[in-house]
Amino acid sequence: MDDVANELSEDGSPQARGMQDAIINSLAFPRMNNRQEEIVEAHPGTFEWLFQSNSFESGIPFAEWLRSGNGIFWISGKAGSGKSTLMKFIYKNPKTMEILREWAPDGTVTMAWFSFWNSGTANQKSTNGLLRAILCALLCQAPDKVKSVFPKYWPKYWDPAVKASSDLHQVSPDSSDKSEFNTLMVQWTTRELRESLIKLLSQLDHVCLFIDGLNEFDGEPETLVELLKSFLKDGAKICLSSRPLENFQIGFDGVPRLRLEDETYNDIKLYVEQKLGPNSEWNSLVIVDQAALSLIDQIVEDAAGVFFWVVLVVRSLLRGLTNADPIMVLKIRVRQLPVELEQLFTHILNSIEPLHLIWASRAIQIRQKASHVEGGLCAAGLSLLEFQEDDEISLVSRTPFSYLSLQDTTLAVERIELLLQTRCGGLLELAPVDVHDVSIPMGKEGNRKVQYLHRTVADFFLRKEISEILIRYSGKVFSPERTLLACYVMRLRRCFHTPVQPNEFALWADLVREAMELAYTIEQATGSSESRLVDELERSISRQAAKPPHKDCEDFLEFATVHGLAQYLKRKLKRTPHDASNLKVPPSYLNIALCCPWERKSPHRETVEALLDLGADPNANLGEATVWEKYLRLIADQLPRADSGHLSVITTLIQYGADPMGPFLSYVIKYKFPSSSEKNTLQEFLDKTIKDISNSESSSSNLWSRGVKWTRRTLERRKK
Repeated sequence: MDDVANELSEDGSPQARGMQDAIINSLAFPRMNNRQEEIVEAHPGTFEWLFQSNSFESGIPFAEWLRSGNGIFWISGKAGSGKSTLMKFIYKNPKTMEILREWAPDGTVTMAWFSFWNSGTANQKSTNGLLRAILCALLCQAPDKVKSVFPKYWPKYWDPAVKASSDLHQVSPDSSDKSEFNTLMVQWTTRELRESLIKLLSQLDHVCLFIDGLNEFDGEPETLVELLKSFLKDGAKICLSSRPLENFQIGFDGVPRLRLEDETYNDIKLYVEQKLGPNSEWNSLVIVDQAALSLIDQIVEDAAGVFFWVVLVVRSLLRGLTNADPIMVLKIRVRQLPVELEQLFTHILNSIEPLHLIWASRAIQIRQKASHVEGGLCAAGLSLLEFQEDDEISLVSRTPFSYLSLQDTTLAVERIELLLQTRCGGLLELAPVDVHDVSIPMGKEGNRKVQYLHRTVADFFLRKEISEILIRYSGKVFSPERTLLACYVMRLRRCFHTPVQPNEFALWADLVREAMELAYTIEQATGSSESRLVDELERSISRQAAKPPHKDCEDFLEFATVHGLAQYLKRKLKRTPHDASNLKVPPSYLNIALCCPWERKSPHRETVEALLDLGADPNANLGEATVWEKYLRLIADQLPRADSGHLSVITTLIQYGADPMGPFLSYVIKYKFPSSSEKNTLQEFLDKTIKDISNSESSSSNLWSRGVKWTRRTLERRKK
């Protein structure tokens, strides 16, 4: 096997490239690059000073650090000073690579980017996400290093027999990927990722990493500082950005540093001049009174380097110019806007008309929940749902399967853009059109994401007192999760053809899966199912694609099992008769719950228990083995260890009659889980169970038959 793998890695065959792609793709995660895409582009003409010979607080120019420096270069700045925009400007600027090539004798440089985002998914704000994103980016540029960095996974991808029963589960189970080596999911641990990245850095000659938003990290700053410094041992260098928190000032003491708010006076002045300059009303004011120009200097001085504050002030001035405000009124506008960002956001909220506060508070809460969903909240989806109605379900059920024309979509998006500006004070906005989005005809406009005006706005809405205000105005019966789910279902019906066209299917399938995960989130938060909305989702799937977008699911209940909708299954399966062996639940449902949980490291215990309560038999045969045996084999094949979540599932299965003498069980418990109280509890429970069988079935000649009799007796007792 190793000989075959070595040969493949050397000859550049399609199979070897397929294996490289599969391992690299397993490192990627949803929304990995979204944060960078959402960061606003630098205004033309700004930040050009960075590549000149200026020396900053550290005494070393940034361009010189790129050319010959090493270690860390730290860009610090106040909230809203433009750190992320500057980092994106550096990373995307051709001058950066041009200068870095002078650092590398052979001209070969590898770059990678990651941006922490504390309002995003777990991977967007964690060590695990940082490591996966950097590894993925570096290996995409050096795929020949995959085998040496991850040698233990290489043969598993090549041997179909091993791959079929391993922990390398398919992430994209629909039929959209036709390659032999599909995108796969490995249960990556932080320790393994860290060791792998350090190994990779030792094999690459010149690496420059760009890591933005360290203060958004969801962990101890000292831990992050230590991790980043560990990357430097093999010649890599890192450009970082963060707010000047004390932990980072201590951790990065002595490294080259740029304090951003001290360097952007001219940039801010240029921005204000170029925004006001083309306005005819402004030019008329300047002609009448040259003193109007002093307003620009006042704005720049008051900004104190906070670029985002200037953006909001300029917007206010432009609205005033539209109203033909004289210069004195414009100056009053500037004076009334608080310099501190949080006070400014409060001022904007207070300026929203009372009649619009319900709409605004609900839109903001929906956007907050959408931060945790890959598809986010798009303009078309929001425009379809008038969420001032409390009965979203009735609105969804009345929605026809009728594809919106491009003209209707554009009109709806324009309306939403206006509402976000007038009813939310511009704190929410639509992202620019994604020129790369060719998923469906309406994609250019309808798929524009609803986003925060700035990351500090997201932080502001998370404050306890602001959250309480939003909840109070939105009403007690309002549920942002339910409303977001309704948005997704309505988008499926109005933004896709029925049946779904081939060029639409990938996006349609992604949205269906995200809607299912929303339904799961609601169950976890409330303990009950949004059954009627999920029924409407099922109706959309059956009308538009006949079956769910999952290769192992033939019907919607199996699909609900994959996504862990335990409460929904309880409601539906009690009403659905099944013929198999007079049991209420076919064995395939339990098998799917155990072996195919959606993007989870272990089965959803509540779903497994719900199926067992409804009569699912873990000892039922399913092809060449029982459901129980298939599950144990799955755990046995996981490398290097299985997730501890399996322990409680194993206990539950044995309690419901699974054979305690099942193959691999002793091996799995002993070798596949690290020492823990949960592991000890399971082992004690298993020992007691086997002892009880031995005592109660003393007439039987072997322990295996005793286990079978015990299992049957347990099932009969549970049925009664």
